[in-house]
Amino acid sequence: MTSTVGRASTSFDLRADVEALHRDGITALQGAFSREWAEQMREDMMDAFWSAIQRPGGAIGRGPRRWYVEVHPQDITGFVELVTHPWVTRICEAVLGPEYEIVEIGFD
Repeated sequence: MTSTVGRASTSFDLRADVEALHRDGITALQGAFSREWAEQMREDMMDAFWSAIQRPGGAIGRGPRRWYVEVHPQDITGFVELVTHPWVTRICEAVLGPEYEIVEIGFD
């Protein structure tokens, strides 16, 4: 597999991204990861989703054909790359402070 980090990983405007997060409730960095990495994340997420909806209480309904599923970090191939990505760590530190902890990963 090629590098998991995309070309946009070192060039971003942190202040603008934090402002977007506060204003819109969501932000992203286009190109942060390679296409292969994102495809593997999608496959892992779909596996976790299908497993969760097959067991009672495994997925929380969020509307018509929408569910929330919590996933164990070890079930996501790129978890370490995600939580150590320079943009992710800088956003977390800017918004949550230097002592933040990631305790779960969820998909909605």
